[in-house]
Amino acid sequence: MEDDDFIYPPDLLGSIDFEKEHIATYDPQLSLPNPGPNLVVRPLRRSDYDKGYMDLLLSALYVRDQGITQQEFEDRFDRMKASGGSYIITVIEDTSTKKIVGNAVLHVELKFLQPSVKVVYIHE
Repeated sequence: MEDDDFIYPPDLLGSIDFEKEHIATYDPQLSLPNPGPNLVVRPLRRSDYDKGYMDLLLSALYVRDQGITQQEFEDRFDRMKASGGSYIITVIEDTSTKKIVGNAVLHVELKFLQPSVKVVYIHE
């Protein structure tokens, strides 16, 4: 698995201090490094189209939509990745089914009027 296959470097997740950021408790204990049985939290990969990523996104819509083709997905993936860290898309994969079961998007917007300001949006 090559790093260029991910939308952002996987080691970014490893740099988060979860003990410091932990605001909830679970029994059994859950964390990003240990999200639960057969689950892995990681950056979006180009191959996730084949793991049901679009099905997951479409399941959250209230309107019927056909989604996008694999080629459109890969083109959009490349554009998002080339944005220089503006799209931090993280998924949860069920390794027993090899399907994407969760998704979160952190979108960083740079501002023109206040160059030192970044606005961050969290989606899904």
